[in-house]
Amino acid sequence: MSEIIQPSQILESIVKIIYKNKQGTGFYISDKLILTAYHTFFDIEIDEAQIKIFKGNVEISGSIIATDPDLDLCLIEAKEISESSLKLYSTSTTINESWETFGFPFQGEQNAVKFYGEISHDIQGEKYDFVLNSEGVDLDVNYGGLSGAPVISNRNVIGLILKQIDNNLGAISINKIESFFNSNNISFEKEKEYNNLPNQFIEDIKSSVQNDSVLDKLEESILKDDKWILMTGNPGSGKSLNIATFTPDKSISILGKYFTKVPNDDIPRTLRISMRYFLTWLEEIISFTLYGKPFPKEDKSVEDRIKRIPNLFENLNSFYKEKSQVGVLLIDGLDEIGNLSDFLGVLNFSLPETIRIVLSCTSQEILPSDIKN
Repeated sequence: MSEIIQPSQILESIVKIIYKNKQGTGFYISDKLILTAYHTFFDIEIDEAQIKIFKGNVEISGSIIATDPDLDLCLIEAKEISESSLKLYSTSTTINESWETFGFPFQGEQNAVKFYGEISHDIQGEKYDFVLNSEGVDLDVNYGGLSGAPVISNRNVIGLILKQIDNNLGAISINKIESFFNSNNISFEKEKEYNNLPNQFIEDIKSSVQNDSVLDKLEESILKDDKWILMTGNPGSGKSLNIATFTPDKSISILGKYFTKVPNDDIPRTLRISMRYFLTWLEEIISFTLYGKPFPKEDKSVEDRIKRIPNLFENLNSFYKEKSQVGVLLIDGLDEIGNLSDFLGVLNFSLPETIRIVLSCTSQEILPSDIKN
């Protein structure tokens, strides 16, 4: 499985499923496993002899190996191997993000129909947990055969369609149905949490000896009233490892750890040291801390996004006050950044009461004058 680059990858992975007088869509999630909606069958005892599965114009056979009526999921093992399958990605849905799918909404339809639009909103209390809008969905038409179709966003399957809701569609996220995949030994990729350490540091931490004296002093500094804290040292003195291993007392909450340089990095260095990348990272960790999900997709200029940061810090301040905590943001490897004034200019220099920022570099002299002051 890989990211979806071309629509043909979706078309080659989906199947039409007919059971008695009902029709639905399914899709390969491995070379032999097909995921679809359970309500296409909706029998106490499903008669597998009446299940017809079509991949293109070819009828294939398969057996149901797992169902979950509460989540409206059904897993079918096909007798025929598919060369194409779709990658499952567990992630938080982003409002206003675009999505697309192909499916077989109408009885007797031979060819798959494409639908696309934007993610409308999240919803609770239903089997589906987010809603899709699409100009292709007509209020007066029944699109029941779309049930089980994959929801593709940012080149990954983030859910599957379960229900038509007037001129919208209800979908269940991969995020919500992780337990179903785990219980059936189905692999999926999980979104990396923004405040997690890069994997490359984990092995280094296992083989290192923790510098308790430095970490204790860092914790002591954070608990004082000073908002900005600087850690300096020669190259190779262990600054990055100190940041990586820092696990403070419960009264300190780590908002995020940002590293400009990561061993054997899979992210280009030019991205890590760019102001725009750092701004996006900062917005994401604040949004996940406050709301548990990303901000809605929006069309804001970089300038407007930077202007919003002080208000977001005030929201964080209220959040940490309520928890009787101090929130700390740690930024390591400032020596790697060319235009440090622009990079750190993303931050609000006048920090609220409960926010601390720890900077790590070789010398105070590289810092912009306003931060040194």
